[in-house]
Amino acid sequence: MEENSAMDLLQHYNQIELESMVGKNEKQISILHKAFLQDFHKFLKNIRLAIKNNDNELFISNAELIEAASVSVCFEIMALLAGDLKEIDISDEQKIKDKIEDIENEFEIIQEIIQAV
Repeated sequence: MEENSAMDLLQHYNQIELESMVGKNEKQISILHKAFLQDFHKFLKNIRLAIKNNDNELFISNAELIEAASVSVCFEIMALLAGDLKEIDISDEQKIKDKIEDIENEFEIIQEIIQAV
């Protein structure tokens, strides 16, 4: 219940916050978005590899990378989801599967938002 309340206050993309950090430079914002989109797939691939190999360190570090990258471009819900993922025990396959599904769904939303901006 508490997580939903926190998520209700967050945005998929807080453009105003990002512009306050980097200015209204559309080119720079576009570069940041593209970097996130490219890195996301690498991080998620590493998470899947970590699960397959039961490598907790790789799992946590790549969840943290998604979280940090999300924070840096103000994808607030994605940052929360990635933060939740890194807290799940690597042996809890169902919880991880569910959270990764949430993250992938959020990624689709982010892609649509970026294309519309």
